[in-house]
Amino acid sequence: MSEKEQELIRKFEELVLTLPAHELAETLGCSQRQLYRLRNQIRSGCEETSAVSYKGVITLLAQYVLDSSLPEEKLQWMKAVGIKEFPQPMKYHYGTAWVLSEQYIRETPLEKLKARFLDVKDKPYPF
Repeated sequence: MSEKEQELIRKFEELVLTLPAHELAETLGCSQRQLYRLRNQIRSGCEETSAVSYKGVITLLAQYVLDSSLPEEKLQWMKAVGIKEFPQPMKYHYGTAWVLSEQYIRETPLEKLKARFLDVKDKPYPF
């Protein structure tokens, strides 16, 4: 199981254990009894879980974990002022002066990275 899948499972379990029962039962499409059984199994570390709607699990995760959509008004403003999305995830930074993707670091020769660092080393703004 990937780290991302493990993280989603941990988040799902955290939500199941902390959100109000009535909200969870409705979202997951299960009875209160099934929900309490699921909570007890999570607390005791059992791998088998009660029958919970798979669609409900996806809905719950999307609602609390994966929803990263931006309001249309903000997207339009960003486009108008020239703010652009990175083509790949940025993973490393040196203050705010230099933001790097893993792909960029992998594909760029070390000497070029060192030269670029000399250009930005006196310009970092603390994060």
